[in-house]
Amino acid sequence: MTNAEGFFLDISSGRIRVERFGSPSEPAVICVHGISSNARIFNPIRDTLAAQGRQVIALDLRGRGLSEKSETGTYGWLRHAHDVFEVAERLKLREFDLVGHSMGAFVGMNAVAIDDAKRIGKLVLIDGLGLPSATAAAALARNATRLTWVYRNADDYVQAVRSLGLASPWTDDWERHYRYEVEPIERGGVRARTKLGAVLEDAAYAATHSPSALWGSLSIPVLLLRALRAIGGPQGFVVTKHDLSAFLRSKPAAIAQEIDANHFGIVMHDDSLSAIRKFLC
Repeated sequence: MTNAEGFFLDISSGRIRVERFGSPSEPAVICVHGISSNARIFNPIRDTLAAQGRQVIALDLRGRGLSEKSETGTYGWLRHAHDVFEVAERLKLREFDLVGHSMGAFVGMNAVAIDDAKRIGKLVLIDGLGLPSATAAAALARNATRLTWVYRNADDYVQAVRSLGLASPWTDDWERHYRYEVEPIERGGVRARTKLGAVLEDAAYAATHSPSALWGSLSIPVLLLRALRAIGGPQGFVVTKHDLSAFLRSKPAAIAQEIDANHFGIVMHDDSLSAIRKFLC
């Protein structure tokens, strides 16, 4: 893709890796990934939106990807939301839309809640709304076990992730996503560069902070995409039917669309890309 660049920004909380696609003069969209993911999960979305004349900015949250592994006590949805605004300031974005997947949706809702200057125009929540069911939470925890693995090489690591069956259907974009997070270790072999402590701290944040408490702050246009395929078992939904109904009662102007994919596949599903393009462009 033309007009693509990757770079680092030093903000108050640490160094953030940013990948920007499209012309800096075009309207901006900032993309925020899930709890153990990285910016590369948005490759299909960035290609779709950049082709429609949008500037797409995907972040590696602190502790993930190539961003800084900051100290314990520096994580949580609200702190990540502040990072989003600092990145926007550094890139001189006066206004922008925001796309968040999974925990990134919680970060997005936090960002809207503290957006006193009304810089965020539209918000896309990709399979993130309230707390997941116990079955889905267990499946997400199983996916995070990869952060403790050591493998001979990147090929073995990627194959092990693929064998979990959560990133489905498997595509070259998933391959690139997981290879991006691999780093060599001194004693030989490779592991995920994601900081396990960051993931655990962000997960613990949910014990005292309910995403649904943020719904009342969402006064801007919202698109919610909900995955129809469960993970981990029949009740394994990250966005439950109960939360979907409650949200739409509280926010009747919000647009909701259910996608024939699971929590992971929804990010790259053609129907998701089409819905996001229509909503933002």
